[in-house]
Amino acid sequence: MEYLYHGSAVQGIESLRASSALHGTGERVVYLTDSVPYALFYIWDEKHTGFQYKHITAWLEDGLAQYEEQFAGQLAAFYQGAAGWLYRVERTPEMRPVEGREGLFSVLEDTSVADAEYIPDVYAALLEQEVQGKAKIWRFSERSPEKQ
Repeated sequence: MEYLYHGSAVQGIESLRASSALHGTGERVVYLTDSVPYALFYIWDEKHTGFQYKHITAWLEDGLAQYEEQFAGQLAAFYQGAAGWLYRVERTPEMRPVEGREGLFSVLEDTSVADAEYIPDVYAALLEQEVQGKAKIWRFSERSPEKQ
């Protein structure tokens, strides 16, 4: 069985609701990814970060989850101490690749969750993914002076 992932700070989800707007359309979808580290970036805790909206500067390139800090310490500011769940769902033919977005899939209907893993500290989990070579964190200090 092949699985896709969805990260959330919300506990106990049994069915992911098709509530996100599909980019460029009016359709409502569930977004999923085939990348665990990419899904971790979506475990966003508004209470923890103080930011109302998700500000995710991550993408997949050649199968590698990448994250670019736009200010010094951004990764820690957004994720250190944040907790949530990594939801796993069985992949079905209805789950279509999102055009122009590597490793991202959408599905028009609510989707049952197969299981979930609690992530007690998303920051620590992301650093572990980096150590394992599954994610690349582009730190603000590594940026060229013209990009800072």
